[in-house]
Amino acid sequence: MKKLWWLYFSFLLTLLLISCGQNNVTDDINHYLEEVIKKEAEFEAEGKQIYEYEVEENSIYKKLIELKPDDHEKMKDLSKNASKFVEKRETSIDEEKSIMDESKEIFEKMETKVEKVSDDEVKETMEEMIDVMDKRYHAYDKVYEQYQTSLHLTKELYEDFGDEGINPDQLYNQVEKVNDSYTKVTEANEIFNKKTSEFNELKESYLTKLDEK
Repeated sequence: MKKLWWLYFSFLLTLLLISCGQNNVTDDINHYLEEVIKKEAEFEAEGKQIYEYEVEENSIYKKLIELKPDDHEKMKDLSKNASKFVEKRETSIDEEKSIMDESKEIFEKMETKVEKVSDDEVKETMEEMIDVMDKRYHAYDKVYEQYQTSLHLTKELYEDFGDEGINPDQLYNQVEKVNDSYTKVTEANEIFNKKTSEFNELKESYLTKLDEK
């Protein structure tokens, strides 16, 4: 089974420097951006927790595949231990999804303020930010959905390892399914990371333009 490293491209967790004298609309937008950034910090922390679970689980998996076919008891014990980390990852990914949903709710509040921005240049950048962030939230939904599929297949794999009567070909096929599923997670994650990077650049551009006003 492939390594499951769960590394998101980090959202820039810099504090926003709100310029004095900005109008109330801009102040509101900055407030919502700050709230989104706080949520992103929680999101990143949960992602690191998932990564730690994956490392522990992968360590058990390495021991599992080194066992001889007739080491049934050890295989059962290791499979059970590995399954516990799958359950922990399930809980953690659901928490991560909840945090991302909360971030999206806050960002949607910010969106309603953008149409009231009077400066055309700032407004254009904000609209680009909204477009990219909306795509980023959608990209995360794809990551979450695919990761859930991978968790389900991984659970089945550990059940197979614990089954004394499992056919070696069946076990091999399940490993292939798990590997394919995590390849799709990686692909979905790359799109999410790309949108994160794009948003970071636009956010910095927005802040620069505010400073120039």
